[in-house]
Amino acid sequence: MRTTALATLLLVALTGCISGPLKEAPEPLPADVPTKAKLNIDWWHILIPFYTEVPFHRIAPTLTDRGILTASPFGEVVLMSPEGDFIWRRQIADQISAPVAADNRQMAVVTGNGDLQLLDWNGNTLWRTPIAALATEAPVLLEDRIIVQTTDGRISALERNTGRALWVYQDAQPELTITGTARPTVIDNLVVTGLANGKLVALNLNDGSPAWEYRIARAQGKTDVSRLVDVDASVSVVDGMILAAGYQGDMLVIEAASGRVLASKPLSTYRAIVPGEQYWYAVNDKSRVLALDPNTLDPVWTQDQFTYRRLSKVVPWKDALAVSDAQGYVHLLDAETGDWLVSREIDWTGVNTAPMVMGDYLLQQGNSSRIKRLSFERRAN
Repeated sequence: MRTTALATLLLVALTGCISGPLKEAPEPLPADVPTKAKLNIDWWHILIPFYTEVPFHRIAPTLTDRGILTASPFGEVVLMSPEGDFIWRRQIADQISAPVAADNRQMAVVTGNGDLQLLDWNGNTLWRTPIAALATEAPVLLEDRIIVQTTDGRISALERNTGRALWVYQDAQPELTITGTARPTVIDNLVVTGLANGKLVALNLNDGSPAWEYRIARAQGKTDVSRLVDVDASVSVVDGMILAAGYQGDMLVIEAASGRVLASKPLSTYRAIVPGEQYWYAVNDKSRVLALDPNTLDPVWTQDQFTYRRLSKVVPWKDALAVSDAQGYVHLLDAETGDWLVSREIDWTGVNTAPMVMGDYLLQQGNSSRIKRLSFERRAN
């Protein structure tokens, strides 16, 4: 496998049983956290009243040409400038369960009571359609349709102009699943996504019929918890191929058109594998960060200072890597060596979404609906 070929892959992390890692206590940060860089908070807002119990924890900002688009779990859609000024705020529902999807035409929002709403850029609702299930990832806006995946195992396509259902795909659901789903990704005429039963599927965009499927994670053990499998990570497209990894499973390189496995390597993970300029980056099931050689899929370095802190996926940022954890911190690592640079608490109630790069800055939204813009600078040696 050559780097040039694998640099054009579709990258996906396939979630399996995360009950094991979640039982372990997170590694506490040492008193002498490294200060090899300075992580600044440039501005911040909290979108809901302080000390309010929040029903949904997976809302993250969306970057658009018009500004930073985000939402509060209590039904408000918010558009901000990159400098943190509010452009407008619109109450469109009682609750919102997922990030807002947007393109240059419109926005799509999934509400906490299972409605999909299409909005114009003034925040006005154009149509509302019940999908009768929870979504935790943003819908996918296409020219003539919207794709949304819900936690009951359905992938649905709706006509963009009207909200009318075009097709629905649903596979068998296990009794026990992780709360959350992958976000579908469209590759040419295929909708590729992972399911709670451990499968990766490719559906025909026109009618939702399966083009191929592959079982990445297989149930093992005697109890329901030990047999839990799920696919709960985002998917990135790179030139019609797939890099997939499963909890207590393997990293697989899969041809998208056929589902044929081209290469494999053991890797237990439930986060997305992210390509960087030099390496691919993964977070394994123990929240250890790995840099992988794209030619061999072997680890080049491992950062194990954040064990069981439930890290997000890795996000390349300048010459560093950003990762957040469920305890509410953002950590920076050196992208080449894995050296721990600095950490900073962002939200004392925790963080359940990955950081997002906005040019020279980083955006992070926490469980309390705090959204912060971060910048960093290396300290002189």
